[in-house]
Amino acid sequence: MCLREVLCVVDASHLIQDLLRDDYRPVAPIRRKPQEYMARAMLTATQIEYASTVCFVNWESLSTPDLSTMMALVSHLAPTARLRLYGVDTGQALVQISDARYSPEQDRPGWVRLLNGELEPHMTDERVSAFHYERVGAFHPGRLQVVLDERVERGEFGQVLRSSGFCSFATRPERLARWSHVGAMIDFDPIVSDVAALDAQNVSTTRDGTDDLDFFASGQDLAFFGLDFEHEALAAALDTALLTDAEFTAGPNAWRQFPDPYPEWHVETHERE
Repeated sequence: MCLREVLCVVDASHLIQDLLRDDYRPVAPIRRKPQEYMARAMLTATQIEYASTVCFVNWESLSTPDLSTMMALVSHLAPTARLRLYGVDTGQALVQISDARYSPEQDRPGWVRLLNGELEPHMTDERVSAFHYERVGAFHPGRLQVVLDERVERGEFGQVLRSSGFCSFATRPERLARWSHVGAMIDFDPIVSDVAALDAQNVSTTRDGTDDLDFFASGQDLAFFGLDFEHEALAAALDTALLTDAEFTAGPNAWRQFPDPYPEWHVETHERE
């Protein structure tokens, strides 16, 4: 048995509000583990991104330009999904079983396609755009928080609705992080252990744990999606959160002393055999 189709129903008249929600809902509990909660906005975004078919309901009240914007936004978030308007597609199945199967790589989301240089949305709109931010070097987390909270979230660069990818924090030089943001919600989660990360990047580590500076060749690799937002201005703002040359050359011991407002990570590390 294999998964071939996932249908996601989107309320077209409230899509932006759904992506901007800041509340949480419980997710299916894992046996013998505490109840977990997930941001509703994140659930909305990920359900769209992994869908094979997106069906729009309550779209009739939208103007033609607004409907075009909503459909183009979904097409950017889920470039491989088929888009359907409920009530218009009568006479044909909303879900059409295809030969395509969901692969273990899970490369359907638009952010994955954008990072891979393969984003080709079926629908476009002048208000909807995507932007790939790629830099060598680590973020100073204190300055990054200022950029995100006081500039991006307040709409200085337009409406950034979704961003995702991979990032490095100077205060946590032994680990890479998964950047996952929707609307007003953002999470930074470690994706590999310190030794595994260094092995993946072919970087040496001394016995006392001092990391080679070349580890930051991984840098920042982020995809942004939104409405009416200014790519160059956003990139310039994010650049101010990167380590300066002087900060970088100071080394990992100095980096760990920088202000870091984000929650501590609790992950297991594995020693080399």
